[in-house]
Amino acid sequence: MNIEQLILFLTPVVGIGLVLLALRIHDRITGFPFGKGKGK
Repeated sequence: MNIEQLILFLTPVVGIGLVLLALRIHDRITGFPFGKGKGK
């Protein structure tokens, strides 16, 4: 596996991770459970 294939493989994984992290930070700031299926 070369570097280009590795980057193409990691890009969506990192993107999903960033989205989940942003949702978790959003939940913590607002207190609104947007990233989770259950309320407080």
